[in-house]
Amino acid sequence: ALGTILGVVALIYLVELNGTDFITERFPSIFQSDRWQWTEKNVRKYGALGVILTSAAPIVLHPLILFSMLAKMNTSMLVGCIFLGRVLKYSIMAQCALTAPEMLKFFGGQ
Repeated sequence: ALGTILGVVALIYLVELNGTDFITERFPSIFQSDRWQWTEKNVRKYGALGVILTSAAPIVLHPLILFSMLAKMNTSMLVGCIFLGRVLKYSIMAQCALTAPEMLKFFGGQ
């Protein structure tokens, strides 16, 4: 989860430095996907809890970060929520690996 947070902080810095177009121009398919709508719906409906739950999902974090920044979410809150979500995700994955390895396919594996 710590590595993810370092990446999140770096991405937030780049967006703050270069604007939101910096991300949308580099990853246009992400922002035209159903994942973008799913992320937007969760964050709008559930706020910080939506960020935690979305970051626990097996998806890339770019839409979540960008949408949260566009919604003017506090940066510390955003980073904290993503950290909690990733700890939750990795805890579930670790439990699956120990007790039911075949369940890992639901986290993007084969």
